[in-house]
Amino acid sequence: MNPMRQRQIFIDAMQFAIDDDEPATFLRLWLEGDWESLQRDWPDYRVPEELQRHSHPGP
Repeated sequence: MNPMRQRQIFIDAMQFAIDDDEPATFLRLWLEGDWESLQRDWPDYRVPEELQRHSHPGP
């Protein structure tokens, strides 16, 4: 993935978290790559395709 695209994805996630009521939970799930939980619990956040392709399986 292009480094500039990576940077933009990260900035977008940080901005979304700042504006949310539960920023710590959102960021924890985001850093863990739990895209399924993010899509379920934060339907307004659109998980970028690049991240979904590189998702990690759950425990």
